[in-house]
Amino acid sequence: QKSKAAVEKILQYDQGFIHELVNKKQQLSDLLAELNEKKANQALLETRHKDAVSRLAAEKRKREKILAELKTRKENSLTTLKYLQESAATLDKTISDLSKESTYENKTAQAFSARQGLLKMPVKGKIVSTYGTYVEPQSGATSFRKGIEIQAERGAPISAVSGGQIVYADWLKGYGNVIIITHGDNYYTVYAHAEDLFRKKGDNVEAEDVIATVGDTGSMSGPTLYFEIRHHGNTE
Repeated sequence: QKSKAAVEKILQYDQGFIHELVNKKQQLSDLLAELNEKKANQALLETRHKDAVSRLAAEKRKREKILAELKTRKENSLTTLKYLQESAATLDKTISDLSKESTYENKTAQAFSARQGLLKMPVKGKIVSTYGTYVEPQSGATSFRKGIEIQAERGAPISAVSGGQIVYADWLKGYGNVIIITHGDNYYTVYAHAEDLFRKKGDNVEAEDVIATVGDTGSMSGPTLYFEIRHHGNTE
């Protein structure tokens, strides 16, 4: 009886010990599972953090690029505006100087001023820009145009709109190849961006005489004729 009781007591102790081991194993397993879950969450958080940092860096680069482009565009706009203003000032001075030098007198029966509404187009084409304030499309610079631009085929003939004398036939900053004709009474016509000039300074011309061909010298918008009418240096 005593031996049986001792064996049962040992078995009971072993079962309790085994049960305790099983519980501890389960607890350890739960702890490991919890740890693995925390590691997974930590890895997810780190990945999200890296993605957020990468996204912010990309957005920063994008903003910096946009700011750089805006700065460059502004600088280009200011540079273009300065160039256009300087070119216009050069043309103004050229015509002013020519008016002081010119001795041409219109001896035809009809004065140029009386024919202005009857003048033919200097070239066959489409008027794409008119007199007044405008925005230069390439740079966004705002400027003032004192004449018109006529889009035409390269090489198209340019004709004098009225009889007169050529007082300028050369290259001019911002306008390329230019012909300026005086028509007497301080009236001038300007033909710019020409490809070839067929007449020279001092030549007398009649209305519709071909004086040049269309080109894009000094132009920012392809083959065009820039045309002005001036009186005492002022645009008409």
